Amino acid sequence: MGNDGRLRRMYRDARGQVREEMAWRSIIKSGDPERVAEAALRVGLLLERQGSFKAARNAYQKAIECRHPDHSPVAAFDLGVMLARQGDADGARTAYQQAIHFGPSRVAPSAVRNLAILLEDQGDIAGARARYREAMDSGDREESLAAATNLAIMLRTQGDVEGARPRICT
Repeated sequence: MGNDGRLRRMYRDARGQVREEMAWRSIIKSGDPERVAEAALRVGLLLERQGSFKAARNAYQKAIECRHPDHSPVAAFDLGVMLARQGDADGARTAYQQAIHFGPSRVAPSAVRNLAILLEDQGDIAGARARYREAMDSGDREESLAAATNLAIMLRTQGDVEGARPRICT
């Protein structure tokens, strides 16, 4: 009986996701410029959760192309995260840069820090250092602290123990 209940819940959840996706897709088709970016972002999130990464990428791109001040930077950031998880460093870099270039947004400091991590992983220490410092100066307390920690770890790994120390203590 326990398995039947779990299967019914899974079926209901799946049906709910399909209905939600259909609702967001109808908004995209409506062409309402104020809502298309949000709808495309939501579809991208749903598709990514379902493992439909190519379709999710297309939905995120649609949201980015709308150039909506709130939803487009989030779509670019989410696309960057998805691509980084898939090992597409170049695609992730481009997506993070898009999120940053939209200007101040709630995801810009996170995009800057994620870009720094990506640059560090690719061996671009100078680029990573600059981006970590940019994230530290973003005004976002959480991202600033995380970037300072990342920078200190990177400097210590590079053998700059003295350079790392002030970052850890601030």
